[in-house]
Amino acid sequence: MKAKKIGKIILRVLLIIFILFVVFVIGLFVFHQIKRNEEMDLLKEKGYYNPVSVGDHNINVAKFGNPNGKHTIVAMAGMGMGDYPVSVRKATAEVEKDNLLVFPQRAGGEKSNSRSRKR
Repeated sequence: MKAKKIGKIILRVLLIIFILFVVFVIGLFVFHQIKRNEEMDLLKEKGYYNPVSVGDHNINVAKFGNPNGKHTIVAMAGMGMGDYPVSVRKATAEVEKDNLLVFPQRAGGEKSNSRSRKR
């Protein structure tokens, strides 16, 4: 009889832990979505998010500097550097005065997609 009571208590504790875990995961998901939307709004506001249609894909192309400058400089990051334009802007401030800097992101990168829009 005591074994059944202990078993029921353990089962209830495990159920409570499982429910708390599910609530925690759902909360993290909602928090992540909110922060992701805030980040996207900030990137759009600051000019770092400009999707360009390339066939069946969109790629993000950030442009900074003088559009009528002497040169157009294209800067591409290595794999995994989704914040490349943001991180190098302080270093390119002097170059941007007389040139246009373009930061395209590879399809499938942070803010670019590689999926067909026709789906």
